[in-house]
Amino acid sequence: MLLHSWFHAIHFLSGALMISPLDALPIAHRSVRTRPPQMAMSAMRLVPPSTEETDADGQSQGRPDDRSYQACMATFATLTANTINTITTQGSQEAEPLSELPIENLDSATALLNPSVDPVLTAPGIALYRKTYHDRRNNHDDDETHGLPSEAGDHNDRDDRHTMDEATTLIYRVDLSQGAQLDLAGAIALDPTYLEAHPNAAYDTQRDPHVPPRSLHDHWQAFRAAYPDRAFATINGQFFGSTPVRLAFPVKAQGEIISGGYAGTGEYDGEKMMLAIESQTATIAPFPELGQPDNPLFSSIPDLMVGLHPCADKGHDRAVGRTFIGIADRDGDGLAETILILVASHATQTDAILTLQRFGAIAAVMLDGGGSTQTLALGQTYLSSSDRHPRAIPHAIGLLSGLEVPNNFDPKTIGLK
Repeated sequence: MLLHSWFHAIHFLSGALMISPLDALPIAHRSVRTRPPQMAMSAMRLVPPSTEETDADGQSQGRPDDRSYQACMATFATLTANTINTITTQGSQEAEPLSELPIENLDSATALLNPSVDPVLTAPGIALYRKTYHDRRNNHDDDETHGLPSEAGDHNDRDDRHTMDEATTLIYRVDLSQGAQLDLAGAIALDPTYLEAHPNAAYDTQRDPHVPPRSLHDHWQAFRAAYPDRAFATINGQFFGSTPVRLAFPVKAQGEIISGGYAGTGEYDGEKMMLAIESQTATIAPFPELGQPDNPLFSSIPDLMVGLHPCADKGHDRAVGRTFIGIADRDGDGLAETILILVASHATQTDAILTLQRFGAIAAVMLDGGGSTQTLALGQTYLSSSDRHPRAIPHAIGLLSGLEVPNNFDPKTIGLK
């Protein structure tokens, strides 16, 4: 089973909280498994923070009266008009498909919606697409996307390589049903404090380690060493704070809680979202502000990472580096077997949502952005940090192909279409 009694608590709170007319917009999400023989079919809604709430840098979070916030919420509500059924009772009927016309060929659908999107690189279970275009929105103040303080160092030392006329959007499509995987730890480097208990760590996890930042290339080298035959790509991941560097929100990988994060209930209350992966199924849903034992971190879910709602205030209308994750149900069986990862040099939050939607996403979560946004596939940098000196990051997500990737690979010849 994916999640346990925490789901019931969230469902109760969702109904108990007052919801404004704007908040009544349906929020697309993956409904989750509950204890047999129940079936989960619930449309949760996000309750935005009050206008007085601010994040660590004093930047106000999403306000219902902001036009950019309203536009973002309206766009997010169009991801899907349907809830997704998941039945866990053995011997029960199969869940109804998401729609009567499921997408049989996502590549064909993508080509129609994004004629300028090109397949760049593929491996078993993974495909990388790229779109390059002109973007005349001059929004280079990356740090405004960092509501939480980022790594130690001078973030004002920016790079002009990404001009307002050049923009790149990358989409990784990861098919769990073909054996491809996400390593949410990503060969993360932990200092000795990881072994120490941290009583004040969020959600009763006792895990809030210092995580030394390193270059994405170093992340890739460590990831490649850990998975020499299947390592495909590394992508920036978690929000983080500096001095010393710690992760802001929880990460659990291969059954182990890496960090409970330092933010807890003090920041972005009601706006945390989680990506949960179990076997060949991915889920995106609101993350509950609960401790042990009701938090899903303490459930049997092996892989879980927390980010922010796609419309949380990270400079909604600024065209800057963005990293988002979406999920898709390509075969229409009611289970999301496909993970979509967007890495964009210049995108607003609405841009990111729309792009994921065009690739079939039914839900999304926002990861760290700005100068942290960067990715490397098969040893080649496809999008670099916008900082003058590429930003070192404490956490990167690793992508594993479904089958072995040759040691002496040539990125130009592996599975190109």
